[in-house]
Parts: sequence; structure tokens; C-alpha cells
Amino acid sequence: VKNGTFNMYGGTIKNNKSYGGSGAGVYVEKNGNFIMKNTASVTGNMIGYGSTAGYGGGVYVNAGTFEMHNNASVKDNTANNSSGSSGGGVYVNSGGTFEMHNNASVTGNTATNNGGGVYVSVSGKDSKFEMNDDASVTGNTTTGNQTGDTGNGGGVYMEKGTFDMNGNASVKNNETAAKSYGGGV
Repeated sequence: VKNGTFNMYGGTIKNNKSYGGSGAGVYVEKNGNFIMKNTASVTGNMIGYGSTAGYGGGVYVNAGTFEMHNNASVKDNTANNSSGSSGGGVYVNSGGTFEMHNNASVTGNTATNNGGGVYVSVSGKDSKFEMNDDASVTGNTTTGNQTGDTGNGGGVYMEKGTFDMNGNASVKNNETAAKSYGGGV
């Protein structure tokens, strides 16, 4: 999605693979908007393979905007490789914005490196992650790479930027790799 808006009111973006790069399910660029509503889902996508790192198993936001509303979900996506991939569910970069509203959820995602559910990175400009209402980041995991020195932020990994939680939003029941930090955030 670039220089436009993709409204997803239902349906599924499912079981896509990218062996490197960014965003196996969805890639949102500068001036792009991706808006999920109702029961729309991004599920079962996988990025990274062998020694090729990948970022954003479900959704990658690069200076664009990603919003989730109602019961929209990003679930069971994977950022996986032997040297370490990040952002199993969602990866936000370069001044990108990710907002969750209502009962939106990021659930059951896995990353080899950091940010099993959500990874907020900085490359140029600070990025922003905001959770509102009853939004949740739940049951996500980091596994760690071959050296075992990564795997932080089972739920959310904040490299730099802003993370706002409001209302009854929750980050719970996430898990990190052995010798890693921040099961939740």
C-alpha cells in the first residue's frame, strides 16, 4: 500500500511467504494507509528463511499508517530465520504509526529475534504504537537465534519511539526466549 488507502472490512490475508525483506502478508509504505475493521484478519504468513532475515511476518509499516478496529486480528504469523528476524505480527519502522482500537488483537505470533507480537523500530524518524479500548497483544513468543543472545520483547519490543496504552488495553501471556528480556514489553 503506497500513496493510497486499503480498507479491509472482512476477509483474510493468509498463508503468504516471503523468504527475506519485509511484510509477508502486508507491506505499507510512506503515505499509505491500511485499515482493518470488523473481523478482518492477517494470519499464517511467514517471512525469513535459512540465513535471510525478514521483518514483519504479518504486517510491515514503513512510514505509513496501520489501524485495527473492531475485532480485527493479526495472528499466527512468523518472522523466522537462523540469524534472527523481528516483528512476528507487526513491524513498525521509519516514523510509521500503528493504532489498535476496540477489541483488535495481535495474537500467537512468533519472531526469532525481537518483538514476537509487535516490533517498533527507528530508522530516521521515531515510530508510534498506540493501544486503545480493549485492544490486546497476547500469546506471542520470541525464540532467540542460534547465539541465544536475542529474543527480547515477547509481546512488544520498543527500540525507540512512543508506545501509548489507554483504556483497558493489555499486553499479557507473552513469552521470551531463554536469557532474554521483557516477556511483555
